[in-house]
Amino acid sequence: MSKRSTRQKRAIDEVLASAQGPLSARELQAEAAQICSNVSLATVYRVLRDGAEAGELTLVRLDDTVARYEVANRHHHHHFLCNSCSRAFDISLPCNLVATYAPTDFEVTRHEITLYGNCPDCVAT
Repeated sequence: MSKRSTRQKRAIDEVLASAQGPLSARELQAEAAQICSNVSLATVYRVLRDGAEAGELTLVRLDDTVARYEVANRHHHHHFLCNSCSRAFDISLPCNLVATYAPTDFEVTRHEITLYGNCPDCVAT
């Protein structure tokens, strides 16, 4: 994301690249700390800020108002937000199908869809 490459930043980048959904700063820090134990929350916020300013990361805001980030160069997609653990997951929906539900003569310029429920980990408990 930024020009400087440290072990901490590489760990953060690795987590972002392999994430199955947008991550909050705290989620990102916890995951990156498994790769590089001394990743601080301040470092995570700095990498997120720099990546967003450079257009490499996208800010995702769902109804729970937690700021989450994901890699920006991904195809358009939607999200599932777990009511129990508050983790967000990517979901695949045929995006071109959504526009067909607009009233006649309306032009759809963008859309966002979020499904809510419980993830498999939370259903099992």
